Amino acid sequence: MQRIILLSLLFIQIITVTSCDKWLEGQVIDYDLPEHTPVLTIYCTASSGDDFLEVRVGATLPVLDENNEPEPIENLNINIFKDNVFLQSISAEPYYKIDTLANWVDPNTGELLLIIDTTFTYKQDLIEPISDVGGTIYRLELSGDGYETVYTEQVVPDVADVSISLDKDVNVNAYDQFIDYESKGDIYNITFNNSTEKEQHYIIRASGIYETAWGTFYPNYIKLNTTNPIIGEGNLALLLSDKVSTFTNSLQLEQWFQVGENKPISVDFEFQAVSKSYVDYYRSMNDYLAGDGNPFAEPVVLYTNVDNGLGVFSIKNAKRFEVIR
Repeated sequence: MQRIILLSLLFIQIITVTSCDKWLEGQVIDYDLPEHTPVLTIYCTASSGDDFLEVRVGATLPVLDENNEPEPIENLNINIFKDNVFLQSISAEPYYKIDTLANWVDPNTGELLLIIDTTFTYKQDLIEPISDVGGTIYRLELSGDGYETVYTEQVVPDVADVSISLDKDVNVNAYDQFIDYESKGDIYNITFNNSTEKEQHYIIRASGIYETAWGTFYPNYIKLNTTNPIIGEGNLALLLSDKVSTFTNSLQLEQWFQVGENKPISVDFEFQAVSKSYVDYYRSMNDYLAGDGNPFAEPVVLYTNVDNGLGVFSIKNAKRFEVIR
């Protein structure tokens, strides 16, 4: 048995030395990358009431392509349909747009990482605003020289009838090691009155109206806190679902006040119903950003709802409510 072990160790040592020698000498392995067929890419998000549409259009590139700058698609056609009836085409000339698509703070280093999006954007006034009627169907069809026609479709989401009640100056568990909060805050009780069994998603934002020493008023977005599960937050907004395990058609939102902070005299709430496509894209983008630069992270494929291409098309539908404090 001892002899077998010694022979095994000797064999491993020989293999290791041989492998190191080959590594030091260097090896060249020829590998033919699969042929790349470029497809159109789209990014378009619209809101009910918009009287224009902005569509960012690009194309996929092969692996190791040295050309990092986008090029406009030759003879690009963008057609817009509403409820399967042709509405209009986008004929505007494209313009080059540089935008911060997303930002993410590395939890290990605290470094702010920016994802920069550079695209050619087509912006066109619409002959009628985007509808706020739930169930309205919008469809985009895009084609260009050398590319297969792509299609994407979105249904305007319904917005539930929402009621809001306010409990002022109640005990809250506000905590932040860098901010001195009061022990009492405001709690807004949100109820979705006509929510259906189908899950719906909302972006919730609130702006407070304040009275200054000069007797004037000014709006200011406020930060909302909740113990209910949320899908995401950022830019003073919450993204959540009206169907989660801890509440049925209702939730609580808290506003914490810093010591000495001026309190609003009223708060305007905006509920933006968003499609599942928006949520799936948001989640996949978050997963992508979380694993960016980590060689051991699971590969992430960004969500797409574009047939024959890549990208996302989404529509938001908003309602607003005022609460007097």
